Amino acid sequence: MEPPIDEDITEWILEFILRATSDEALQKKLLYALSTSNSRFRSRLTKTMALRSIEYEIEDAFISERILECLEIVDEVDRLQGLSIMDSMKKAYCAVAVECTVKYLASSSNRDGKFLEAVKRIWRGRIGNLEKSKISNLLTEELIELREEIEKAVWDEGVCTTLLDRNTRNAALFSVRAYLEEAMPSMGPTILELGSKLMRTVGDEQLQHRVSEENIQEGGECVGDERAPAVKEKERTRSPEVRQALAALKASTLDLQTSVTDPLPEALRVAEVIALEMARKNGTGEVVDAEEGNTESGGAKEVGTAMPSSSHPNTSRQSLMERNSTARTYEWEDSIYDDDSTEGRSKCIRLSSPKKTVVSPLKKANVPKFVRKRKIKRWSLQEEEALRLGVEKYGVGSWKMILKSNPEAFDERTEVDLKDKWRNLTRYQR
Repeated sequence: MEPPIDEDITEWILEFILRATSDEALQKKLLYALSTSNSRFRSRLTKTMALRSIEYEIEDAFISERILECLEIVDEVDRLQGLSIMDSMKKAYCAVAVECTVKYLASSSNRDGKFLEAVKRIWRGRIGNLEKSKISNLLTEELIELREEIEKAVWDEGVCTTLLDRNTRNAALFSVRAYLEEAMPSMGPTILELGSKLMRTVGDEQLQHRVSEENIQEGGECVGDERAPAVKEKERTRSPEVRQALAALKASTLDLQTSVTDPLPEALRVAEVIALEMARKNGTGEVVDAEEGNTESGGAKEVGTAMPSSSHPNTSRQSLMERNSTARTYEWEDSIYDDDSTEGRSKCIRLSSPKKTVVSPLKKANVPKFVRKRKIKRWSLQEEEALRLGVEKYGVGSWKMILKSNPEAFDERTEVDLKDKWRNLTRYQR
């Protein structure tokens, strides 16, 4: 039974995949799997997951309340580690909270509907809990002032107009991007990258200790002894987390060396057996090699005995049918006409009989069924008004954003439907 993988090493690998690899599809699958699991992770991996989730949330220029949750997770991790909160993080939290509330004012003129629900959920619920805890660094004076302004918008029409005039969506996107550009580099390299650098440093240090006085020439200087104090000073300045990571890496390396067997000898034995079987099937092998060796040795003897005759003067042969004295014996015996001899049969190369190829019958082509057309749904006045408001806020061509911002108003509608409807509306207005 294989020993279980160490939890620390597992988290280091996951952190490396989420931060140091460029495969976005793999990162998204990994984020989904980790977010749906019930496992608890350490601070570095938790913060990495939260930052990557924020990055993929704003990938389509869409702001959601999931970003607020991720920012609160990062704030908790930094607070437990004793890290100070960034100003860009405070601004991003305020901007996202405002956008997640004001967007419902633009989609509906009824302030008692989704806008009021967002005020209760975000400002009275989420931000109210931050104020009660009195430990969160996200609670700033700017956030408190914005909460008072949002509360006034519930009953004051003028405040609603002021909020709608602001471009809260772009402000939130810019603030979140600015925070990510500052937060990602501040985490430093991953544990695996750091461990790799430390292992190279330890390797250089061991190489320096191997320098002995016998290898130093007279009048020379030992460079290794001069660099040793710098290496020792670097060891003293290492943080406890780095020392723990280095010790775990050394232990895991030793465990791998003791548990893993070298597959090369077994692979060579298998290859040797396969090569021998193939040689037997093809009619080659040691038997043929032995015959070739005997042939060469026999030929050498015969040539050796025939060599003296080459020193005598050449004499003309009496007849073409007369046997040549220098001819080899096996050339006459191994004749192609001697089919009855057993020795000739054993030396013949036998080819394997051809194998019949089974051809599968043709597969029947699957005739696709005709897809029925979608049922025609006429546009209502509420849908047309929501489309106009969406175009005013996001601009012509941003059909995907308009559809995502107000999915209930555009029920069973697609981006193509919005585009066609807007073209028809503008056509009749001309």
